[in-house]
Amino acid sequence: MIRAAALAALVAALGCSRPAARQDAGPADAAGAQDAGDAGVAEDAGPADAGEGDAGGPDAGASDAGPSDAGPADAGAADAGAADAGPLTFLDLRVSPHLAGDGMAVQISASPSRLLSAPPSLRVNGRPATLTAFGGSERVGFSFVVSAASDVEGDQPIELTNSADDGNGGTSFAGVLELSFAGRDAGAPDAGPDVLTRSNDQGRTGATLVESQLDTASVAPATFGKLFSLPVTGQVYAQPLYAAGAPLADGGSANVLFVATEHDQVYAFDADQPRPGGAYWQAGLGTPAPSSELDCPDLTPEIGITATPAIDRARGLIYVLAKSQDHAGLDHLQLHALDLATGAERLGGPVEVAPPAASDFQPKLHNGRAGLLLYGGAVWLALASHCDLQPYRGEVLAYDAATLQLAGSWTPVPGGAGAGIWQSGQGLSADESGVYAVTGNGTTDGQGGELGDSVVRLQPGGPAGVALADWFTPFNYQALAAGDSDLGSSGALLLPGRDLLLTAGKAGVLYLLRRSGLGQFQSGGDSQVVQTFQLADSLVFGSLAHWRGPPGDLLYSWGAEDLLKVFALSESTGLFELRAASVGQRRLTSGAGGPRGAALSLSAHGGRHGSGLLWATFPLPGSSAGVLAAYDAEDVSRELWISATRAGDALGSFAKFNPPTIAAGKVYVGTFSNAVQVYGLGPQP
Repeated sequence: MIRAAALAALVAALGCSRPAARQDAGPADAAGAQDAGDAGVAEDAGPADAGEGDAGGPDAGASDAGPSDAGPADAGAADAGAADAGPLTFLDLRVSPHLAGDGMAVQISASPSRLLSAPPSLRVNGRPATLTAFGGSERVGFSFVVSAASDVEGDQPIELTNSADDGNGGTSFAGVLELSFAGRDAGAPDAGPDVLTRSNDQGRTGATLVESQLDTASVAPATFGKLFSLPVTGQVYAQPLYAAGAPLADGGSANVLFVATEHDQVYAFDADQPRPGGAYWQAGLGTPAPSSELDCPDLTPEIGITATPAIDRARGLIYVLAKSQDHAGLDHLQLHALDLATGAERLGGPVEVAPPAASDFQPKLHNGRAGLLLYGGAVWLALASHCDLQPYRGEVLAYDAATLQLAGSWTPVPGGAGAGIWQSGQGLSADESGVYAVTGNGTTDGQGGELGDSVVRLQPGGPAGVALADWFTPFNYQALAAGDSDLGSSGALLLPGRDLLLTAGKAGVLYLLRRSGLGQFQSGGDSQVVQTFQLADSLVFGSLAHWRGPPGDLLYSWGAEDLLKVFALSESTGLFELRAASVGQRRLTSGAGGPRGAALSLSAHGGRHGSGLLWATFPLPGSSAGVLAAYDAEDVSRELWISATRAGDALGSFAKFNPPTIAAGKVYVGTFSNAVQVYGLGPQP
């Protein structure tokens, strides 16, 4: 194994001219600690989903790379280039310790990302090496695969060159990175890329792009199946998170899977195999609130940790939003900072979560559903409701990641009500221009003062510490509200390397917006935005997914009571083709909890042909049981594997809106059966 901790990166003379009018870079802090995260805890209450109304969530956690803060860029490693140049600043360089098959994956994050709109050519130690696009708009950069282990023994120069403008804003540059790699350690376990936040990165692409073991050839009924189960207490609404080589209390390290449950428990498991002693550690964060205190059928029988936490590797912390009830019967929403190695409370936590401007704030009625986000040195979270029970209003709060002190707050409805930010568990999104959230039904005025059913971009600053920078409200917001057709049921996905954001709500309509100008409001139609079209036949919840594969940019959607669909972005028009590039063969039907849609994640080896897999969890018809399935990401009509085929692969009770986590050749799936199921390669019966 190649040890990431042993590498050193030096940027020598790398600069290039800045193109005009592209806004694609990810937030970055060249010196700061990494921000990763998710937050939130609320569900959806919509027509046909007796869910938790619209509930909140800020999430835009750091991607699966090294220490870097998702805020506006701070410092740079190298500042070389022409007088008019915007220097290419390397924020971090991460070598995946996993070495298998054809090579080792390396990810480089850089800002401004627009400089990398065309992949440079690459040579390692004077020998050509394969390079593939790497997304994740919080730290957009690129990744490459070194072709053989011998290429990375000892100190090796990595040469990057790009001699021509690609016509899409890419510019000429050249430079050399000096990397120091430790030799192979045959006794160390293989490790994979980190998954430190909901849906992998702050752009919420749902993709891990350095997966070298799982592909369309290796995942099949004879070779792939359930490996083991990790028992927990409580339902798992939060996506499991993965940290390679995480610190342990004894001073060692291991690949660790972090799991949070509705019983207010957080676990740190060995991610590679069942450990005889159970979890490395388990932390109880209080007594969960009983769902019987609410007239709401969601989140039964208890309400604890619903939002996906966020991991900050540089600080050695996992941030968790938990609801609990004290001995007097009072509910609390609290933000915890737990030590990654021990699970102990850090930073004087927990702290009470309460919007300073909301005098009538009731924790019992507010739900943190969306994943937590680490951005700009702060932990961002969002709030919504349980089943739209009043009084509530959407809130976004930012807490200093080093002190847990409140740094800022914002509400979409300062003079109104509702507009929860729940996003079916999806986290807030972020790039260098700010934090993006999508609100649910609530007070709306079409003038930017009251922003129910809207897309917003927020920035740190202003009197309240968080300020509105831009917004978009659909022309038919009144009809959306009347039909309980929340716009904010899926969150915002930021297309890597492009000035584009997309979202889709319960009405099934996709909105493609420019991040640099969201579009605000236009009566009579939404022609001011880039594109709108009917994405799904029915409700869209939670996780869309994106991959820049061999055909180009692909968007994956599987709405409730609909077919799995893939839409391709046209390079010539900059719009999505209206005819699906491929369509699955299986139509979802409602499970026991009503229409849900599938929760999606994607794994691939960069953009390599045959490496892309779309992973989906969805409920069985009329049942509480769920299934995990794998599809060829280039042609989703090819279902490669499904857990329903063999009894030994059974998933258990379906965890709605909770996408699979893929890392180092394994797939981790949370369930409502008090367990996380772990799947991977190996001989099958």
